[in-house]
Amino acid sequence: DIPKLCLIADIHHGIDPIQNIIKYLNTEIFDDHLLLFTPQHAHFFSDIGIDDIGYIPNINAQYVEIPFQKERIKKICFVGQIGQFHPRRTRLFHELQLRGYPVEAIRCPSDQVFSLYGRHQIIFNCSLNGDLNMRVFEALGAGGFLITDRLCPQSGIAEHFIDGEDLVYYDNVDDLCQKLDYYLQNPKACLKIAQNGHKKYIENHHPEKQVKRVLDFVFDKKNADLNYIINDQRHLHADSNNIYDFFNRLKLYEIVQEANKKEESYEILFSSDIDPRFISDISDLMRIKIYYSIDHPHPQAMALFSQVQIKDRINFVDEKFIGNKKFDLILSSK
Repeated sequence: DIPKLCLIADIHHGIDPIQNIIKYLNTEIFDDHLLLFTPQHAHFFSDIGIDDIGYIPNINAQYVEIPFQKERIKKICFVGQIGQFHPRRTRLFHELQLRGYPVEAIRCPSDQVFSLYGRHQIIFNCSLNGDLNMRVFEALGAGGFLITDRLCPQSGIAEHFIDGEDLVYYDNVDDLCQKLDYYLQNPKACLKIAQNGHKKYIENHHPEKQVKRVLDFVFDKKNADLNYIINDQRHLHADSNNIYDFFNRLKLYEIVQEANKKEESYEILFSSDIDPRFISDISDLMRIKIYYSIDHPHPQAMALFSQVQIKDRINFVDEKFIGNKKFDLILSSK
């Protein structure tokens, strides 16, 4: 029999995206499942009993071999969509324009993208919603110097590219501008990082290597190069004994995921009686600021936070702090 492989892509935005793919997978039988952009969602599939899931990043990213260019235009280039469906990217791009940066947004045929990446001093990227998107791989494959938004640890990006060595991450608009100021004035630093990123791409993410990874995943799992998602401890400790609880968690996650897409900062207070798995789930949404009441905490909370390695994402607060603070959302089981 020919194995059936399900490629799971855009589940980081939209209405009930993860619920919808899980419902679909209940109607169709696949031998294997691969996440393309968001390994941080792997634990949801494990929770529901889909254990044969892997992550090979951006196997659909294009690659065109072009000469590495040392002479570059002193501009910041973005190739892709800007508009209502990309709220954060649009905000950042317009803010750069307002501050007078030499930034341009370009729409062009895909076969012209790589020369643009290769001849501009800086390539700007902003994920739609915490996804390790194709622009990262295509820009580095073209030898571009890429500055992109910092993703959550569970995204797996640190497994592939080192900040300040292969590309550069930013946290917010002020951090972005500070780094743009530096790199616009230091073209040699841009070239060095671009060369490193390009070398890393060729060595580890060239299409020939990606094709082999997919084939090994389907036909030769013992030798498959699939060590990306195991660093997400939530995936390793996935457990959902109650299917009703699982879908409640998933509904909440998808609501908060949309807030993460739209807002630059969103603050949520979790009462001490809330199931700590809710907090574990949303810990990969980097623009969500998590507060947890330490008054009479859930008996399993601290153990879980340590086990899945998310304590540094949580602000532990007492009643006095809570009484003087406004939150965007307060969640309690009462």
